[in-house]
Amino acid sequence: MLGKEFSILVLISSIIAWPLAWLIAEDWLDTFAYRQDLSYIYFALASFISLLTAWMTITYHGIKASSTDPALALKYE
Repeated sequence: MLGKEFSILVLISSIIAWPLAWLIAEDWLDTFAYRQDLSYIYFALASFISLLTAWMTITYHGIKASSTDPALALKYE
């Protein structure tokens, strides 16, 4: 459930960032004599890497939380 919520947030942020990044990159690349054309593949790859990073972070913290002893957590409260 937590992974789904974070995935939705990452995808929404990617959808918001794509047009802005496209405009900035196009404007910047126009200043070069030899320029590389932009493709949507670059933006999709960046979004996938962001999503993968979020999933790995959620997995790490989930494993860390599930492996702790509840008695130790209650002892310090």
